[in-house]
Amino acid sequence: MHAVGDELDSLSLKASRVGNWWFCTLQGSGSLEVQTEAITRLQSNHRFLTLAYEGRFDCPEKPSYLTQANTLALTQTKELFSFGVWGRRFSFLTVFLPYKELAFAAPQDEIPSDVIIPASFGRGAILAAAVRSLASEAFGMADTRSLKPMLPSVASMIIESFSGNQAINILKNGDIIESIIHYIEDNYWDDELSPKFISYSFGLSERQLYRLFSDRGDSFGALLRRVRLRQAAALLTSKPSLTIVNVAYECGFSSHSYFCQAFKLAYGISPTEYRNGLGNVSLFPARN
Repeated sequence: MHAVGDELDSLSLKASRVGNWWFCTLQGSGSLEVQTEAITRLQSNHRFLTLAYEGRFDCPEKPSYLTQANTLALTQTKELFSFGVWGRRFSFLTVFLPYKELAFAAPQDEIPSDVIIPASFGRGAILAAAVRSLASEAFGMADTRSLKPMLPSVASMIIESFSGNQAINILKNGDIIESIIHYIEDNYWDDELSPKFISYSFGLSERQLYRLFSDRGDSFGALLRRVRLRQAAALLTSKPSLTIVNVAYECGFSSHSYFCQAFKLAYGISPTEYRNGLGNVSLFPARN
C-alpha cells in the first residue's frame, strides 16, 4: 500500500494487529489517494470495516461506496483497489476482517457487504464504541494476544449491525430526525450534502426522508439553509478578516449571489450590513 497526496497538509498513520485482524487509523487534512494493489491477492469475501470520524472516504472503482463523518461502512476487499480521503480534516479507523473470523458469526451468504450505517445511534453506535475501544487497547499494547477472545463477540456485532438496517428500525421517527439534524449541524460546511446522501446514510428512501420533515412542517432544504445561515451569521462577526465570499463557501454555499439573497431573505439585511452592525437581527433565521 502506498499513498499519494498532491494537496496533503498533514498525515498520521498508525496500525496494530490483534490475531488476524488489522486496525489502522488515518488522520490528516487535505486530500489523499491510497493505492492498495496487494488487496487484489486477498480472498474476495474478506471485509473492510471503516469508521469515519471526520472527512470523506470513497472508492473510484465503486462509486456507491462513499462514507463521511459519523458513519460505519462495510465492503469487500476486492473492490478497494484504491480509495481517496479528503476534507479540511479527515480521521478514519479501518479494520481488516478475514473471512474466517466472520464465518463463526454467520454463514458466508449472510455476511453483509457494501452497507453504510450511522455510527451515532442504535446498533451502529454500540458497534462503533466497541471497535474504538478494541482499537485503543490494541494501539496501547505491545502484546495484543490477550485481546483475541474479544474478536468473536465483535464479529457478531458487525453481522447484526449491518444486517437488515436494524440500527434504523429500532428507532422512532423523532429519534431519526434528531440524529439527522445533529449530523447536518456537524457537517453543514459540506456543499455536497443532499437528500440522496442523507437518506442513503440513514437507511431511508428519499420519500421517507421528505415525509419525516413534512410531518414536522419543515423540509430538508429549509433546515440545511437555516443551519448554514446561522453559521454564516456567526462567522461574519467572529471572523471579520474573512470576505463575504469566503464566509459563504465556508458554510457550504456554492454560490455567493445565492448566499447573499438567502441571507437577506432570512434576516432582512445583507451580509455586509449585518457585519457592520446594522439592524437588530437574531442568529436564528426564520423558517422559509
